[in-house]
Amino acid sequence: MGVVASAACGPSKDCRVTKTCPTVVETTSSSGGATGTSTGVGGESASVGSGGQGAGAGGGQNFVQTEQRIAAGDAHSCVVTFENELYCWGLNQTGQVGAGDNLNRSTPYKVAIGAHRVAAGGTSTCSEVDGMLRCWGANYRGQLGIGNEANQSLPVDVVALTSVSKLALGDEHGCAAASGGVWCWGDNTVGQVGTGNVGGMQNAPTLTNIMAANWVAASGQTACAVDDGNAVRCWGTIPAIGPSPSPFLYSSVASAKQVAVGDAFICALLLDGTMRCWGDGGLPMVGASPSNPGLTDVVSVSAGSRHICAVTGDGSVLCWGQNDFGQLGIGPSPAQASPQPVASISNVLQVAAGDDHTCAVLSDDSVRCWGRNHRGQLGRDGGDSDVPVVVAF
Repeated sequence: MGVVASAACGPSKDCRVTKTCPTVVETTSSSGGATGTSTGVGGESASVGSGGQGAGAGGGQNFVQTEQRIAAGDAHSCVVTFENELYCWGLNQTGQVGAGDNLNRSTPYKVAIGAHRVAAGGTSTCSEVDGMLRCWGANYRGQLGIGNEANQSLPVDVVALTSVSKLALGDEHGCAAASGGVWCWGDNTVGQVGTGNVGGMQNAPTLTNIMAANWVAASGQTACAVDDGNAVRCWGTIPAIGPSPSPFLYSSVASAKQVAVGDAFICALLLDGTMRCWGDGGLPMVGASPSNPGLTDVVSVSAGSRHICAVTGDGSVLCWGQNDFGQLGIGPSPAQASPQPVASISNVLQVAAGDDHTCAVLSDDSVRCWGRNHRGQLGRDGGDSDVPVVVAF
C-alpha cells in the first residue's frame, strides 16, 4: 500500500500513480478521439488512454486498473493495490486466500503474485495480470479451469486463456472475456457454462457463442455478459426467466456498460450512468421487468447474494437489499428497497459485495469492509459490523 493517487484518479478513470504524487494533465486528441492522461514524474513522462489497460510501468510508476480491483466471495475478500500487489483474507478452508495452506486469515495476506484484476467466487479466487489468468481455491467442480478437479491453495495458471480482459466467478463456475470471446468453465448442472448443454462440468475453459464482451459477471448458478454491442446476455439459472444453457438476450435492456448478478436478481449499469434492475421477487429487486432504482452518475456496481451496491462519480457508495448482517453499511436497519448512502466513507473507487459482507477500495488505496465477519472476511478479528471498518495492511 502506501501509494498516493493523483487527483485524476477516480471511480471512472484509469491512471498511473507513484509513491509521490504525480503531475497530471488531461489531454484530448486533435481528432476528437479518446481522452488520455499524461503523467510527469521526476522529469519522466508516460501516457495512458481512457481504456489503456496493459500500459507498461516505467520510472517507478505502476498502471492502476480502477475496475475489478476488489472482490468479495462467500466469506473471503481480496484487493489489488496501486502497486499491483494482491492481498486476500477471510475463509481459507479450500485455499481461496492463496497462502499455500488452509488456515483462515483475519488480516490481509499478501499473495505471491502481482495482479491487475481479481475476482472471488464462493470459495475460489482468480486474478489477471498482463492478460494471463491464475486461479486457486475450491476446484471440486472444475471451477478453477485448470484441467482437473483438485483444490489449489496457491495460484495456478489457466493456460487455455490469453488476453484476458474481464473475469467473474460464481459459486462453482467461472467466466472470462479473453482472446476469442467469452469462455466459461466449472459446474454445468443448469447450463452455467453457456455452451447450450446441461449437466456435468467442464474443468477447462469452453468458448460460448459470445465472440466479444465488455463485461462478465457471475453469481450462484448464473453468468452474464455485456457484449460488444452493449447488450446484456445471461445463461444458467436466469432470474425471472428460468434455466437457459445458452446466452439469453435481454432485448428490453440496451446500451449497457456493466452487469451485476445476485442470487435472484440482475442489475445493469447503462452508458448514461443509470441502472436497470430486475429479479424473481423479494428484496433487493421486486419485479421481473427492468426498473430504474433512481440513481444517476453511477460508475460501477456490484451484487452480493441478497444486496447490491453502486459507486457514483463523486465517490459515494449506496447499497440496498437485505441487511441482516449489516452488509448495507448503514448501521442497524431493516432491509431496504431503495438505495441508501453509506454515510461514513467517501472517495470510493470501487465496491465489492459478497455473500453477506461488502468491501470498498478508496482513492488513497485504503480498504473498508462491513457486514458479516464470522470467518474474518472484514479483515479483522471480532464480530460483524454494520458500518465500514478499516482493513489494516
